[in-house]
Amino acid sequence: MPLTWSDKRKLYYAILIVLVMAAVGGVLAIPYITKPATCFDGKQNQGESGVDCSGPCQVICPAEIRPPVLLWSRVFPVERGFWNAVAFVENENANLGVEETLYIFRLYDANNIIITERKGRTYVGPNERFAIFEPRINVGSRIPTRVFFEFLSFSDWKRLGDIPKPTLFVRDQKLTDNAQNTRLDVRLENGTIVPVRDIEAVAILYDRSGNALAVSSTLVETLPKESSRALVFTWPKILSSDIARSEVLTRVNLFEFTF
Repeated sequence: MPLTWSDKRKLYYAILIVLVMAAVGGVLAIPYITKPATCFDGKQNQGESGVDCSGPCQVICPAEIRPPVLLWSRVFPVERGFWNAVAFVENENANLGVEETLYIFRLYDANNIIITERKGRTYVGPNERFAIFEPRINVGSRIPTRVFFEFLSFSDWKRLGDIPKPTLFVRDQKLTDNAQNTRLDVRLENGTIVPVRDIEAVAILYDRSGNALAVSSTLVETLPKESSRALVFTWPKILSSDIARSEVLTRVNLFEFTF
């Protein structure tokens, strides 16, 4: 039966209403359909190396991170009942660092029985070799023959490629010994145009086989810009004839350093 003029008019208005509602719904849906990519959308987009990591995102993808490498760890006698512990570590990540990491030293005797342990915290700078030094660990009457070192936890790894780094030089190393002690004198120079604060300096003495004989540490609270300061490291008597070379490592927490 043919539609009457009235029916056609009703159908026209019905179709018009449907089209208007569809248009309005489409406009309202556009922000959701074309929602910009973010670092929290659960997708690998906008040049990210993984889901919501790397690329423009601050979070570092786990595949990019190389764990710090323990090169060696040693214990050294200080005086009766007290020993120093040292771990020599390398971070091979060129521009990645950690603001805080927790670690532990465990000292064992000749029977592989634990004597004591010491926990601490430090930071990890990009592309650096550094020594973690724990002084005067009380071992009582026992003698440690082995030390075990490990990192317990890390805060988030962060990119530090654009953070300026201070320029520090260790110059004029001079090793002497006498009846009481062995002494290493050096001059620490700040080649930066701003003061550098809280500089950790660790001195290591090596024998001809490259084994560490002794380690000492000091903290330079402030080194003014373009200046230098004499540093002195001392140990109980070590024959200088046993020492093949000395090394002084310096490090600054780049998370706190500003020009």
